[in-house]
Amino acid sequence: MVLLWFMLFVFFLIIELLKNELVTIWFVIGAMAAMLSTVVTDSLLIQFIVFFIVGVISKVIIEKSVSKLKLKGEKPKRKANKKKSNNKKTTKVNSKSKSASKSKNKSTRKKSK
Repeated sequence: MVLLWFMLFVFFLIIELLKNELVTIWFVIGAMAAMLSTVVTDSLLIQFIVFFIVGVISKVIIEKSVSKLKLKGEKPKRKANKKKSNNKKTTKVNSKSKSASKSKNKSTRKKSK
């Protein structure tokens, strides 16, 4: 059984190295834990349970860690959003002033006739 878990460990590790997006890292950790559990028991069911539980726990921990890192990196983006909202206001003001100038042009044309 050690060979099975080692092969799964290598398989998931290769996928993780190719993807670079933390897609299978929890399976790598779970396979390593299941491989270590073969020292304690020969039951494939218990080894699979260890694989599953360790995989789920590592997934939760890794996702929380990554989301915290993403939140730290998003602070400058909030400032950029404020600038975008100011640009929209400016566009609205410009469109109003354009429509006002058009109406003035029409009124001056009528007066000149």
